[in-house]
Amino acid sequence: MAKFCTKCGSPLEEGKPCKCESEKKEVKNVSSSNFVELLKEYLNVVKGMVKKPIDTLKEKNDESNFNLALVSIGVTSIILGFVMCFIIKSMMGGLSGLVDIPYVKVFLVGFITMAAMISVMALIAYVIVDKLLKSETSIKKMFILFGLSSIVFAEVLIIAALLAIFEINATVIYIIMAIGALLWFAYNLRGIESYSKIDVNMIGYTMAATNATTMLIMYYLIKNVIAKILM
Repeated sequence: MAKFCTKCGSPLEEGKPCKCESEKKEVKNVSSSNFVELLKEYLNVVKGMVKKPIDTLKEKNDESNFNLALVSIGVTSIILGFVMCFIIKSMMGGLSGLVDIPYVKVFLVGFITMAAMISVMALIAYVIVDKLLKSETSIKKMFILFGLSSIVFAEVLIIAALLAIFEINATVIYIIMAIGALLWFAYNLRGIESYSKIDVNMIGYTMAATNATTMLIMYYLIKNVIAKILM
């Protein structure tokens, strides 16, 4: 009497596992392989953003790199979370051992704030460029632009974290972070031109409107949403 698989109902061959088990293993291996390849590609982009940032952004101007952008957003957000913890510890100085600092909440504030900010910037830029200015782009392309360009800010954040560990003056750390933010802005400015069909005369206005709107939205989110979630 023929036996059947209890999971998919297919006939079983004597002494052999069901085909559905082999398919599951194959899918798992492919997924793991894709994840490793994605991380390798991310590291290559990190190198490119150091050597040739604008050329790297132009090279990745393809919707197939959307997952790569999500990885970049996640990494930058994680780094900001840790940097905020380091900075607060540095600011507390000798009191850090006496005061119970809520590091988990501090990390979550940094992570959520950065992830939300990049996402909001991408959405606002898409609405302005594609819907208002009719300059043809896609929401995925905007996420790729702002996600991958955030790598330069992540690199500066790592430097800031190292300075915080060595207890360098907080003012120096803030200046370095400001420089990183300016670089990020500059790369986004150039990237808008490559990731859309926008008139070059409108790029400056587009970025100014995107940043201003993003700051207003983030102020509201931090004050009324993020703060309440993490209380």
